[in-house]
Amino acid sequence: CTICEENFYSLKGADSCTPCPQPLISAAGATSEDECYDEEEPDLLIIESDGISYEASVGACRGGETPGNNAGLDFFSDTDCQARCNADESCTGYLTSDSWCETYSSVGNTGDGRAQYTCMVKILPESESETEPEAE
Repeated sequence: CTICEENFYSLKGADSCTPCPQPLISAAGATSEDECYDEEEPDLLIIESDGISYEASVGACRGGETPGNNAGLDFFSDTDCQARCNADESCTGYLTSDSWCETYSSVGNTGDGRAQYTCMVKILPESESETEPEAE
């Protein structure tokens, strides 16, 4: 399966990318035409990958509960960060470019507004995002 750049998608098992229908756009790594969305309503983009949901946010992932080290950034010289994030419970988001990617570990991170990047924020189940201690 090919990981596509922004405004393209690749169906599962495909070895090429298809452009989103005009005037729709998509985040990098989109895996179906359903992930193409209206630029005027970017907060509506939620993608699912192996049963895990991500919400697109404009910019590189930053901030959150532990914002140090750029929200817990780990850099990789490949484009496999969506799969890494799916497999890693501590991963809270990822960003993919044409030839590199980053994963993040800060809960509550969001895109920093830079248009050239799309932060894919992992949607955590309520039990994981609430940090109240359990009663003994």
